[in-house]
Amino acid sequence: MKYPPLLLLSLLLLQIKTLAQEVPLGGWQTHFSYQSARRVVQVQERFYCATYNGFFSYRPDDDSTIIYSKINGLHDTGISSLAYDPASRLLMLSYRNGNLDLLQLAEDGSPQQIDEWPLLRDAPNLPTDRRSHQLVFQKGLAYLSTTFGVVVLDPVRHEVRETYRNIGPNGTEVAVYGLAFSADSLYASTSRGILRSAADENTNRQFYGNWQAVATPFETRAIAFFAGQLYAGFAGKGIFRRAGGTWQIVYPSGSNYFQFEVINNRLIAALDGRIVTLSEQDQAT
Repeated sequence: MKYPPLLLLSLLLLQIKTLAQEVPLGGWQTHFSYQSARRVVQVQERFYCATYNGFFSYRPDDDSTIIYSKINGLHDTGISSLAYDPASRLLMLSYRNGNLDLLQLAEDGSPQQIDEWPLLRDAPNLPTDRRSHQLVFQKGLAYLSTTFGVVVLDPVRHEVRETYRNIGPNGTEVAVYGLAFSADSLYASTSRGILRSAADENTNRQFYGNWQAVATPFETRAIAFFAGQLYAGFAGKGIFRRAGGTWQIVYPSGSNYFQFEVINNRLIAALDGRIVTLSEQDQAT
């Protein structure tokens, strides 16, 4: 079953607290922090949660937890982003050093195989910072938002499909913090504001001239396409919705951190010290 967003978050916060408190007597223990939850995905009845230095899964129906590390199959530490593709039953982990792990999951959501893909970690001529700020699947392809642009991967074939670098004004390099997809557009939240490109296959998104700036009043930290509208988290201002070419505030906040997820027809926003759920009518809980 799909759990309501607030229940999902409550369950994970409770489990993180339990992990922090329980130390098995006389047993081996990985000394990672499980109190700084960064990313959560649900696969069947199992939740996968990445913290700053740890990674675990949790099943609410039987209250079981599995902690994953190099001891039982992972190839690195320090997950910066993760995403799940239901069509291929593939869970991808992106580490802060650019390394990737591909977890092939069984029908019940448990890992069957874990393969390492050190593509970005070992690539020459890339910046030192190779982490992905966001990882998202779209039509079977994995889009990584990085400090040097967007990398589009085919994880099944282990191929790089495209890279969008130097897409800023006049071909300047920009850091990309996240992507949002609409029916006809691809939006990128970058260090130079929001950029938009057509989503059709005939558009060469590797050419900066095919990216146009979307005017914003404040510094953008995150974007999402929800209920037919573009939403943005503006640093120190709150959550805004773009309608008719203007930005309208839907939830004021002084937060400098924003992370968006769309779950069960709700926009889930992680802010500094707070989780906000927005309905399609912009009602916040």
